Parts: sequence; C-alpha cells; structure tokens
Amino acid sequence: MNAHQRALFLITLAQGGLGACRIFLGDVFGGAYALMLATLGYNSRFPGPAANWLKTYILITFINGTVGTVDLIQNLLLGNFPILSPALPLQLNIAHLIQVSVPFMSFSGALIGWAFISAQKEYMAKYTYEQSKPPPLNPHLPWPPPALPAPEVMEHMTSIGFSSGNSLLYFRHVRAIVNCVNAN
Repeated sequence: MNAHQRALFLITLAQGGLGACRIFLGDVFGGAYALMLATLGYNSRFPGPAANWLKTYILITFINGTVGTVDLIQNLLLGNFPILSPALPLQLNIAHLIQVSVPFMSFSGALIGWAFISAQKEYMAKYTYEQSKPPPLNPHLPWPPPALPAPEVMEHMTSIGFSSGNSLLYFRHVRAIVNCVNAN
C-alpha cells in the first residue's frame, strides 16, 4: 500500500502544481479548485478518519477529468485546439499545456485512488480472514487440561470461607491442598 500512497502523493503534487500555475495565469477560481482537490487527495492517503475522503476525491477527480476532456474535444471541434509552439508567448504555451494535461492528471488520480481503495479492501479481507481463524494450540500447555480438585478439596475451601474474588489466594490454597493430597 505504500506504493499507492506514494503514487497518490505524486499525482496530487502534480495537480496542485497545475492549480498553482492556473492561479498565476489569472484563473483564480479554477486554480483554487484544483488546489483544494489536490489537498483532498493528499489528506485522504493516510489511514484514519480522512481515509473516507478518498472516495470523494476519486469521484470529483473523475468528474473533473470528464469535464476537461469535454472542454478539450469542444476546442478541437471549434478549431481552437491548444498548440505548443516556441512562436507563441510562454504564458499561452503554459495555459495550453495545462488544458491538455488536466484530463490526464485527473483520470490518473482517479485510477490511482481506485487502485488504492482496492488494495485497502484486499488487505482488510485478508486481515479479517486471519482474525477469524482459530488460534493455534500452544504446545507448552497440557492437553487435556488437568482435572479439577477433588470434592474434598472444594468442601475444605468452602468450609474455611474462601471467596471467589481472591483468585491469588485461591491458587495458593489449591496448590497447598493438592500438595497435601499428593503427599498422602
């Protein structure tokens, strides 16, 4: 699962970088949205209460990738396809690069998040299976267990007013009585 966490870290880092670039290019709302989405993905990669946010991150990232793809196709059909060229200004090249890379980053984030959830489910199924197995027998314990003390011993214990709450005294008492019975 560490590989999934590392991959999710890298993809959210890339999404956050794209969001920061969008803010610097003037798209404050879109950049802030991308930064919040990257923060959600970054925080959801750790176990604990934030792990429930991973499903939300996957859903929103998939929707973001779908909308980015539709935007890219729309620009392609309108003849306004983003072109990377040294003849164009740097800001325009960066804006076109962001427009092309958002769907790929978003779908990659959704895919990595989905793989991470699948790995978590597989781990929990294995853990539950291991916990449901009966514990192995301890070879140092006698089997079958030793018999209970004889009825005379039990009568003697009740006659001296032994209470069941004092278990240490009980075991010392039983040991002493069993030693006496074994000596005879």
